[in-house]
Amino acid sequence: NGLLIPCLVSSKLRFDENGLPGKIIGSIHDISKRKQIENALLESEAKYRDIFKSSPVGIWEEDFSKVKQRFEYLRSIGVKDIKHYLDENPSEIENLASLVQVLSVNNTSIKMLEGDTKDQILEGLNNFFIEELGFVNTDDIATLC
Repeated sequence: NGLLIPCLVSSKLRFDENGLPGKIIGSIHDISKRKQIENALLESEAKYRDIFKSSPVGIWEEDFSKVKQRFEYLRSIGVKDIKHYLDENPSEIENLASLVQVLSVNNTSIKMLEGDTKDQILEGLNNFFIEELGFVNTDDIATLC
């Protein structure tokens, strides 16, 4: 009926006793369901990106994995009370801020931060974090760990 079915083809060339190509052994697997799921995922991601980009609220996509690693390191060297440690070592707050990676910002954030492009904003966000740290409460940071 002309229906196209996405398939995964696996094959292997077998040689005869003289080392010459003898036959091909293979299999074909219907991957229609997998393709449907992949397409649905791509559609969903496109919708998410549209919502993210056009939201009237400023949104930042951030990665705190390096901050988490730093907290784990501090615990491994015996720091039990993070709030007390941060109060005693204020430079650590600046260090923690420098570990936050901003992966993306939406259009509203670019306008709010008076930038021309997303890349321009992303380049300057570490400076932004560090400048704003005077207003950070160590209780808030301690709750992250």
